[in-house]
Amino acid sequence: MLARNPETITSLIAWLETMPNEQEYTYADYRHCMAAQYCAFAGLQYGQNREGCVDFRHQMELIGRGEPRNFGAALKRAREMVV
Repeated sequence: MLARNPETITSLIAWLETMPNEQEYTYADYRHCMAAQYCAFAGLQYGQNREGCVDFRHQMELIGRGEPRNFGAALKRAREMVV
């Protein structure tokens, strides 16, 4: 379940936990990369930073850019950011 503020790592982790671990995504695909898929799910506009959310957007990009590029690995990287 998403937290009240979808622009948090905690909300991203909650979403990643619902995704198939082995499902791959293409980082360079602006419409189907991990970040774009999360933004579509959360009702956020991908590619637009709102005031106060720049840090989250940057973290989300770092999580999505890492390899391997599947949702299970992205979940692991996201969890490592909150430890």
